[in-house]
Amino acid sequence: MRHKEIEMSLVQEPAPGPYVVATAWHCSACDVQGRTLEAGEATCWNCDGQVTVTARPSLKIDDL
Repeated sequence: MRHKEIEMSLVQEPAPGPYVVATAWHCSACDVQGRTLEAGEATCWNCDGQVTVTARPSLKIDDL
């Protein structure tokens, strides 16, 4: 398999059913991490500043 084909085979589609895309993030100014389920731009809960998004997992609503 080529490298590109291997990368594509690792991508998983979200499970069927209702789900939400969460945003996991890190604030380097405060050295804290967080997660938000709200749509839009994520901000730090501590300083309300900019954050670095580290992941956007899809979560089944039943699991919340």
